[in-house]
Amino acid sequence: MGIIRLLPDPLVNQIAAGEVVERPASVLKELLENSLDAGADRIEVRVEGAGKQRILIRDNGSGMDEDDAFMALTRHATSKIANFDDLSAIATFGFRGEAIPSIASVSKFTLTTRPDSQEAAIRLLLSGGAVRHRETVAAPVGTTIEVRDLFFNTPARRRFLRADRTEWQHLETVFVETALAHPEARMSLYHDDRLVRQALGRTLEERLGDLMGAWFVDNGVPVAAGPGDLRVEGWVGLPTAARRGAAIHLFVNRRPVRDRAITNALRRAYRGTVEGGLLPEAVLFLTLDPASVDVNVHPTKQEVRFREIGRVLATVTGAVESALLGAGHRVAAPAALSDPTIEAPSPNIPPPEFTPRQTPVQPGFAFNEGRFPPPVRDEARESAPRFDRGFEPAVAPAWCEEIASPSSPTSPPANNLPLGSAIGQIDNAYIVADRGDALVIVDQHAAHERIVLEELRQERREGVVAAQGLLLPVIREVSLADEERLEQAQDELSALGVRIEPMGRRRWVLAAIPQALGQVDPEGFFTELLGDLSEGGRGDAIAERLLQRWATWACHHSVRAGRAMGLKECDAILRAIEQTPLSGQCNHGRPTHVVLDRITLEKLFHRR
Repeated sequence: MGIIRLLPDPLVNQIAAGEVVERPASVLKELLENSLDAGADRIEVRVEGAGKQRILIRDNGSGMDEDDAFMALTRHATSKIANFDDLSAIATFGFRGEAIPSIASVSKFTLTTRPDSQEAAIRLLLSGGAVRHRETVAAPVGTTIEVRDLFFNTPARRRFLRADRTEWQHLETVFVETALAHPEARMSLYHDDRLVRQALGRTLEERLGDLMGAWFVDNGVPVAAGPGDLRVEGWVGLPTAARRGAAIHLFVNRRPVRDRAITNALRRAYRGTVEGGLLPEAVLFLTLDPASVDVNVHPTKQEVRFREIGRVLATVTGAVESALLGAGHRVAAPAALSDPTIEAPSPNIPPPEFTPRQTPVQPGFAFNEGRFPPPVRDEARESAPRFDRGFEPAVAPAWCEEIASPSSPTSPPANNLPLGSAIGQIDNAYIVADRGDALVIVDQHAAHERIVLEELRQERREGVVAAQGLLLPVIREVSLADEERLEQAQDELSALGVRIEPMGRRRWVLAAIPQALGQVDPEGFFTELLGDLSEGGRGDAIAERLLQRWATWACHHSVRAGRAMGLKECDAILRAIEQTPLSGQCNHGRPTHVVLDRITLEKLFHRR
């Protein structure tokens, strides 16, 4: 007799459950997907003991007749695909036919279901995957599934479950992500008979308010961009709302996924606007042709593979960048600015007894070309009135031309200006402005640093980065490696206003630098330039790194903390902030200003 034999079906199902059912949250995910695939628009979830004791899902979907109910308990039985072509263009959430039999094999499982075509429902009771009882009962159209004593027959698996608090957090995350992706379905979540989450809103913004609280909506911006066959939509937090451990919710064709490449694409959109290690919450939905993405690469379907990954990543970065540019000078609410590690407020629904951490998401808008200051031309620079930077720059910054000029019209009333009119300084470091309905405090150094960086970026986009020639060009002998890097980057440097040319025998001459830098040390500029080039990268990566460094240099030689300024100079900075994209935060992610409205002031003085 041979030693190789077929495994019995119950054992096969338990082995399969090891891949599909990792924890209570896995059960909830699979059953929610089944409800949505059945067309349900009302779903109720009840959990006891963090899902270890009981998970019940009741929906008003299409339901099943008795034959289909028994078939659903059979492995690889599904109504969602029929051939290989269907597998390459999956439009449903479940498709393998593994979830129900796998869950039933490791629990005490009850299935009650009724289609619209029948007067009564069928109820099946299973234990460890075996049907123990069948009965006909009265029930509404739809399906109710109850899972009790998860892993009761696999004690080793049960011992590996985490504490109730941890398992609850996973359950809550699954519910939140499912509810976010399906605003057409009204969903509620109960824990130990207490309502914890309720999602009733029909739009993304309403659904975010239901699940994450108004703070997330108010301190973010909507995202909506991309070509017709690849759309990126959602909500991303303002840079000044960034914190450690921010929740990033990603969806591909409304399926929640974990994708490091997309998360990195999101990080790139925030480069130069958030402090290192911080990121705001975000909810992003990618919609694309199902044939261009493979969702069948992981047992839990949380990982996907894109056919055109480069295009997807570029679209994500571009969409979020455009949304943030449209946010202009907006900053997060003062409560969020006090500590980048704080948890944002949660909805007004009592949590379970062990008060799990709320799983949050955050809020973007379309790119607005008009928010950029006008392109800077050499002729305008030459005729512009000088802005007192505390030294003798080659020219005044572009944003002073229209504002600080003696011929400029009288400023409009403060309440017509987003950041108000300057009334003074605090410690020669912070501009204080009166907006009529609020007090505005501006970090003059941080604000000017962002203004200079965006001016340089805009000049690069326009292809007109103004250069200033050096009276005494810097000549230096460089290493062979540095010479190769300079040769490769010469065209990009020229477009950035840097004129640097070879003289032979590894000697190079620096003849011009960007005009916006003012009077920086040319020798130090050359040294730092070689260091930046040695960090690698090409094209846009090099350009962005150089622009950020140069903006910092320019600011070090201009509006510094500790320098007294007249009201006209302060007003010039305020108007420039209003016209500059991403001006709510400096190049390192710190806020450039805060707005203290009457409500905030009353709270500070304990009047509220």
